[in-house]
Amino acid sequence: QEELDAASKAVEIAISAVRLLEEESLEELRLAEAAPSEGCREAVEACAVILGVKPSFQDAQARLMPKEGAFRERLLGFEQAAVAPAARTRLRKFLATAADAPAPSGKAAAARGMEAVVAALRQWALALLRHKAAAEEAEMAREQGACTPAMQAACECLCDLHGMHNVE
Repeated sequence: QEELDAASKAVEIAISAVRLLEEESLEELRLAEAAPSEGCREAVEACAVILGVKPSFQDAQARLMPKEGAFRERLLGFEQAAVAPAARTRLRKFLATAADAPAPSGKAAAARGMEAVVAALRQWALALLRHKAAAEEAEMAREQGACTPAMQAACECLCDLHGMHNVE
């Protein structure tokens, strides 16, 4: 439960980061002919996987950013419990490189704006994936603790009746 609480807090922080992004930087991303950087492409594609869109930069632009402000609205409106079960598997490489992601540097204002977008998108995607994993762990722990001694005895009796001895 502690891990789930920490993951929920991380999602709240990531949502705040998305909320604070400059509209000009998001508009630049929306209108870009190609991904401004490899990190930007990876972050947008990770968001696309979580949002259920084909994970390519161009498809994400077309479907998630059709008009000004649409991408932010989509990210902010996404229900954290709606992360697809296959998202973690599809984003294994993204998760593996998350620790290696460069921190934003102090370049020109436009670069800082795009670096802030990339950082916020990565933070959002990673927080949602972490929350999904923590929620699955919490559910598994709940299910394991839900078996009462009476239920355990009943299961053992059924196993004995069907000749399945030594089954736990």
